[in-house]
Amino acid sequence: MDHPPYPRHFKLKLQLYNTQPCLGKGVVTLLQLISEGHSLRSASQSMNMAYSKSWKIIHAAEEDLGFSLIIKQKGGAGHAGSVLTPEGADLLKNYQEFESASRQAVGALFHQYFGKEG
Repeated sequence: MDHPPYPRHFKLKLQLYNTQPCLGKGVVTLLQLISEGHSLRSASQSMNMAYSKSWKIIHAAEEDLGFSLIIKQKGGAGHAGSVLTPEGADLLKNYQEFESASRQAVGALFHQYFGKEG
C-alpha cells in the first residue's frame, strides 16, 4: 500500500450569515421545533436550552437577517405560543433544501476524492 487508509466519513457544518453566523444547526432546530409545536418555550425544553438563551439566539439571527423569524402570540390558556413568520417559514424551507443539496454535492465529491479502495 503506497498511501495511508482514506477517511470513510465526513462532517459538513453549514452556517449562513450577513455579518455574523446566524443560521446554522441550532437556529434551524429551534425554528423546526417552533414550526411543529408552536412554542419557543417547548422548543427550548426539547433542546435542553434555557428559554432566555433560545430567545437570544433567535433575536441575534433576526438582527443579522433584518427580519422577524417568529411571532409571539398572546392569549388565554392553550392559545399563547409562537409561530414562524412567513419569512421565517420560507427561510427554514430554503435552508433545509440548501442543506440537503449541499450534503448530496459534498457526498459526491467526498466519494470522488476519498472513495478509493486500498
